Amino acid sequence: MATSPSRPLSAATLFRLPPLGPLPQGFVIAFGMDGEALRLQPARGEEAFSSPLPPDHPLMPLLPMILEGKASWVAPLPPQIRPFDREVLEAVRRIPFGATASYAEVSRALGRAKAFRAVGGALARNPLLLLIPCHRVVRGSGETGGYAGGAELKGRILGWEKERKE
Repeated sequence: MATSPSRPLSAATLFRLPPLGPLPQGFVIAFGMDGEALRLQPARGEEAFSSPLPPDHPLMPLLPMILEGKASWVAPLPPQIRPFDREVLEAVRRIPFGATASYAEVSRALGRAKAFRAVGGALARNPLLLLIPCHRVVRGSGETGGYAGGAELKGRILGWEKERKE
């Protein structure tokens, strides 16, 4: 079963990450028993009070680099992700920093031209916001569309990337 970014994880350890770039509220990251990242999302509510991630954790220097477009997340996807969702997230990993693709473009890249709504569903279940850049997928009209962190945050992240790309 896929894990929703807003659904609590059992047997996971939550840590708070500091505010970075377009995310002034900071992040919360959940690690599984094996130490793999299972979920990364903007901090909300009680999760904002979880323990800070130790400064020597390997993810600490990587996150700012990802936000600046100087690095990409290449670790394996969490095992609970559905096969179709996995295909979509792997395709989305290839969207360059500062660029966007439409839901229809992603579905065509998968060889499933009519699956654009299913692509949207898969992106809504992305457990690793920012690490898997689902924010780079927009509507065909160019409007931002939905985002697990909220449409306003999606627009802010896209603007942040566009400024740094120019």
